[in-house]
Amino acid sequence: MQATEIAGVAEAAGQLGVKKSEITDFTKTMLDMSVATNLTSEEAATEFARFANVCWYAY
Repeated sequence: MQATEIAGVAEAAGQLGVKKSEITDFTKTMLDMSVATNLTSEEAATEFARFANVCWYAY
């Protein structure tokens, strides 16, 4: 993974409302999801955050 991809996911996490203390773990998880699925890491971050917001999940 390139540093720009990692930074992009972390940036998206912040924009999606992930708590600052959770951004590193969230980013790692989304990067792992991009390896395990056909989603890009940024798509995974966005979709997971949307799902969590629907479920009222607090990051």
